[in-house]
Amino acid sequence: MNFHNLLKRQLKRYSINIDEIDEKYADFIHAVNDAYWQFDDDRNMLERALDLSSDELLQANSEMRAVFQAFPDLFFRLDPHGKILDLRAGNTKDLAIKKEKLLGRRIQDVSEEIIQNKFISALRTVQNNKKPVSIEYLMNIEGKDCYYEARFLPLHNDQIFVIVRNITEKKKAEIALKESEGKYRMFLEASPDPIIVFDAKGYCKFINQAFTKAFGWSYKELLNKKIDYVCGNNQFLSETMIEKVNMENDFTGFETSCSTKDGKKIDISLTASIWYDTEHNPLGSIMILRDITDQKRLERHLIQTHKMEAIGILAGGIAHDFNNLLTGMLGNISLIFFDINPNHPLYERLKNIEQYIMQGADLTKQLLGLAKGGKYEIKTSNINRIIEKSSKMFARTRKEINLITKFQKDIFNVDVDRNQLEQVFLNLFVNSWQAMPGGGDIIIETRNIISGNEKEITNNLAEGNREFVKISITDNGTGIDDNIIEKIFDPFFTTKDLGRGTGLGLASAYGIIKNHDGYIKVRSKKNIGTTFDIFLPASKKDIIMEETDRKRRIFKGNETILIIDDEDLVIDVTVKMLKKFGYNIKIAKSGMEALSLYGKNSDSIDLIILDMIMPNMSGKDTYKKLKEIDPNVKVLLSSGYSIEGEAASLLEMGCKGFIQKPYNYSLLSKKIREILNS
Repeated sequence: MNFHNLLKRQLKRYSINIDEIDEKYADFIHAVNDAYWQFDDDRNMLERALDLSSDELLQANSEMRAVFQAFPDLFFRLDPHGKILDLRAGNTKDLAIKKEKLLGRRIQDVSEEIIQNKFISALRTVQNNKKPVSIEYLMNIEGKDCYYEARFLPLHNDQIFVIVRNITEKKKAEIALKESEGKYRMFLEASPDPIIVFDAKGYCKFINQAFTKAFGWSYKELLNKKIDYVCGNNQFLSETMIEKVNMENDFTGFETSCSTKDGKKIDISLTASIWYDTEHNPLGSIMILRDITDQKRLERHLIQTHKMEAIGILAGGIAHDFNNLLTGMLGNISLIFFDINPNHPLYERLKNIEQYIMQGADLTKQLLGLAKGGKYEIKTSNINRIIEKSSKMFARTRKEINLITKFQKDIFNVDVDRNQLEQVFLNLFVNSWQAMPGGGDIIIETRNIISGNEKEITNNLAEGNREFVKISITDNGTGIDDNIIEKIFDPFFTTKDLGRGTGLGLASAYGIIKNHDGYIKVRSKKNIGTTFDIFLPASKKDIIMEETDRKRRIFKGNETILIIDDEDLVIDVTVKMLKKFGYNIKIAKSGMEALSLYGKNSDSIDLIILDMIMPNMSGKDTYKKLKEIDPNVKVLLSSGYSIEGEAASLLEMGCKGFIQKPYNYSLLSKKIREILNS
């Protein structure tokens, strides 16, 4: 720019470098420079005016006034005390008082007190420092708030030049911007989800309080730093994602895991988008991180539950068919025992075969433990006694293990299948023993729990139950690796060598506890130990003491029995055993055949042995039709499945008893006799 020589000298006098003029004074300097050049022009015009006529002189003065009128700003020339010596007003609307009434008055006296003080302070500063000063003030003009900027510039003879500019629109824009920024900041801080704002290079510029609460870091700790852990501690992935966002490729719901300040891993859902300046230029990215740890845990629990239910259905079907085969084998062994005496050379081998068959039956019990409704014989029991029996049995064979019991004396009663619960505890004891190859302690603790006192029982147990028994089995063994702890209840999952385990122990324990409307969970730390917590609903019933008959006895009779079963091998062996007992036999291989036969011979048939699972017409439907023929019909239910489910509902409808396949001759004869004698 072409600066006037006088202006250059003035600027040099006050040590102002023309090339480094502060931006906020640039407009003022330019205006003064224009005024100097204009003054030169005016002087030249005055010199020429000596030769002009009076009309021409008036015309020149008019043109000079027009120059000042063209500027929208107000120009004041003041004496050292602030008295207005001269005034040029481009926009007279910005004058609070008429122009002619301002001349001769002090500029600080023409406004309210707060503005007066600002003007007085500015005048003193200019006089003392001989440097330009700028102030901002607010005035009410014609009922409207108007903002102004006044620039004070020292002149010769201690005079002061003042330029006043209306900055109302600019100020309103600044206020609106601050309000907008305040609203957005309030929104970010109010968000329950952690939020991070990055610049274009991936450096943190903002985090909200939710981020600090979730991850532990404060705003000061992360400001202007890269946060690589956002994407699972993967710096490349983090930078790649930021680059992706900066290329305007927003994404939503990206799931990953990340670490908190204390090293805790949490699952997050990540949403990111770009943010822009007022001219839509990209400045960086905004990422919203939602903690989905509980959601993912619930999803894994639901997947595990559905998986176990599906496997349970499969296991139940396999166990049913296998139990039919075992029924044929066990029945035939029982028939052989009728024909030979204990001194026979093959007697011991037959006893071994019988024992192997019973071991196979125990295996199917584990399979049925996975199946829904896999309970057999439910009795009100004291859990302390069941654990004591199981622990003593285990302790006799594992001398290197020290069993420590902490039983609550007034423990709630529970409705359980005692044999199945004993199997659960033995499986857990064996699991702990294998985790302590050099020996160690197993601590068994029982206590009563009231619903609501522990978080896990409200989340995982059946609704409606208020009281529970909690059994905790803790060892000080090697612990369980984090990468397999979620698999330990899976059927056939095992860490043992081939041939040393079936992988059914913990799976059947899970199924058995679940089928008792309970819940089992595991807590473990590597090289510290493992705890299995079991929750069982408390019973309102009292325990009934029972007498047991351990001797094998045969109960005979001469009544007529109808066998309804679709399996030939089951029919064959059952018929032979019943004939040994002295009974008369009729056979039906389907529900329709049974109804026809019973309809014609109901008076002569004393008992029906009914298989639960048959094609076309199920055992349940067959029983209902039999009840229509004879409401007092006596039926013994038989199934490779358990007593739960349809069998239990039929017992409530009037069935006289249930026998689980496989069964031997002693149990079969006893059940039949009990029903016939009732």
